[in-house]
Amino acid sequence: MKGAPRLQGAIITFAIHALDLYNARTVNFCGALRPPSSKSMKHLLLIILGCLLSPAILADSIQLAENLEHDARASRNDDRPIVFFVTADHCPYCEKLRQEYFRFSPGDERFILRELELDQHHDAVDFDGTQTDHRKLARRYNISLTPTVAFVGPDGALLSKPIIGVLTMDYYHYYFEQALSASMNKLKSQQIARNQ
Repeated sequence: MKGAPRLQGAIITFAIHALDLYNARTVNFCGALRPPSSKSMKHLLLIILGCLLSPAILADSIQLAENLEHDARASRNDDRPIVFFVTADHCPYCEKLRQEYFRFSPGDERFILRELELDQHHDAVDFDGTQTDHRKLARRYNISLTPTVAFVGPDGALLSKPIIGVLTMDYYHYYFEQALSASMNKLKSQQIARNQ
């Protein structure tokens, strides 16, 4: 969510200027006032719509890890792992994963996706209700490289081996699905053990 407020603010400012342009009258070469053409306004509205639906905004819909106690309850109730997407501002591969892989993942009902930013200070409520921050959470899982994707259960324990880095986007889906499947199976077996 790093650049979302700035980008959204720029789009809103652009839209306001576009509406001002629409309401204004332009001066033609003879000095007479004339309204902008409907064709130019259609192009302008398409540009605004394109900006609003751009991948940068869709990608920024990944929620920061803020209240893991709440996420743990949802994880426990729905048998869904919590997936930490560990990022840093200076990491081009983090942005590549955000744009090409996790762009539509916040809507995936199989897991709870949360972002941990290593180079920003973000406080969070830990799984047990105590205060922590993103750096402490990353250290807990021995994560120092970005991007890293870690799968944890409602108790905060790792469910599978984290995915560190991006070798190739062609195989990333396979690695992610393998780790997700292993994590979901582990959660289900823990649920069965609790119910016996």
